Amino acid sequence: MSLDLSVIVPTLNEGKYIGLCLKALANQTLPREKYEIILVDSYSNDNTAKISEKYVDKIVFVPRNGPGYARNVGAKNANGRILVFIDADTVASKDLLEKILRAFTDDKIVGGTCFYHP
Repeated sequence: MSLDLSVIVPTLNEGKYIGLCLKALANQTLPREKYEIILVDSYSNDNTAKISEKYVDKIVFVPRNGPGYARNVGAKNANGRILVFIDADTVASKDLLEKILRAFTDDKIVGGTCFYHP
């Protein structure tokens, strides 16, 4: 079965936030078999990877070359037809991935952003 989405989360010492982020991603309204979660960690020296193990499908470790590099490595390791990049301190709404997938059924849509809400 092919995946619809690959959710890529770059991290570096995000132990404070990563649990909330990944729990929200793992409990989406979109069925879990339709997407994967990939954590790309820049060798955090806190508990980021340990916390993440129960939520993610794959953890990839990369040298500290910035979040852009981590996103690119995540993309290379992804199996989904649509790539979703989320920062580790983000808590997604429960229907975020379902809405993203629905939006991409329109051939005119090639990308998107979301806004920060404090």
